[in-house]
Amino acid sequence: MQRLIFKEIKILSRNEQRAKIIKFHPKMNLIKGENHVGKSSLIKSIYYTLGASPNVMHPKWMGAEPICLLTFTVDDVEYSILRRKSFFAVYNGSKECIGTFDKITDGLGPFLSRLLKYDIELPDKGNRLITPPPAYFFLPFYLDRDSWYNPLSSFARLTQLKGQWKASILHFHTGIKPNEYYYAKGQIEIIKDKNRQIESQIKVSKNVMSKLNEQMGLMILDVDLDSFKKEIDELLEQYEQLKEKGDVLKRNIVALNNEKIHLKKHIKIIEKSIHELNEDCHYALSIPDEEIDCPTCGAVYSNSFVERFSIAKDEDRCHDLLEESKMVLRELDSNIKKEYELYEEHVLLD
Repeated sequence: MQRLIFKEIKILSRNEQRAKIIKFHPKMNLIKGENHVGKSSLIKSIYYTLGASPNVMHPKWMGAEPICLLTFTVDDVEYSILRRKSFFAVYNGSKECIGTFDKITDGLGPFLSRLLKYDIELPDKGNRLITPPPAYFFLPFYLDRDSWYNPLSSFARLTQLKGQWKASILHFHTGIKPNEYYYAKGQIEIIKDKNRQIESQIKVSKNVMSKLNEQMGLMILDVDLDSFKKEIDELLEQYEQLKEKGDVLKRNIVALNNEKIHLKKHIKIIEKSIHELNEDCHYALSIPDEEIDCPTCGAVYSNSFVERFSIAKDEDRCHDLLEESKMVLRELDSNIKKEYELYEEHVLLD
């Protein structure tokens, strides 16, 4: 396991128009203050940003919809993680984005496991071997005062793994059993699962074969043209239903792609507006005069602080709109992917 050190966290709430920057000492930090001033929320926000949401979160803190940026080092190499609702972005020390995720178990979790050399794999409720999400990784390092009565339960949604996963997590972190043990155990579980699937298939095949043998011995061929025609009509009706369903799926895909094209055009317009407003703001700030003559039409415009502030405020609103549009675009991409998957399933059934 790597050496993880927190450097600072920045918390921004657009709802409350407030922000906070907290810097941490590399060796020890003592957070003190009166009751209900946010000490617990500060600590919880660290793990929240890392994809490990605490079991109990203050409703006012969640209502503020915080945007968190946590800067940390792993073996002296700097990284930052940004979280806004269910969206995560990871940056290196040069502030370059090296990964974006909208899922934790299949997105941010595996990334952090590689970064922190967290290689343990355990079976989930669906008998699938997974690297436990960040909540399981940080569980032994965080004891929430609201969970003192129940150890190893400080984080929410600890229901993915099955079996004695708490013992496995503790053995891993204490070094009783190294990564190699869990890797080998994971491979054994994969082989056992494949064997169980093959045995189940063999059992089903034997049952089907036995029933077929029984039926073949008693089968009487019945050539009834009316029954045959009825079966053909039923098959044709089913085909028409499948075809109609396929047409609906194709129309949905086309509609979603058209919506995506329009949204991309809107994003380009917003980006262009941001650029123009930024240039206007810089130009207005560069001229100390209270009035500006338009070089094109000769009209005179006010260059007061109010006008400059209005331009800056418009630019800020455009940034908010751009961010919201990009989130809608990601949702559209996800919906298009789901529609394609449904269509592929439909084609296979067809």
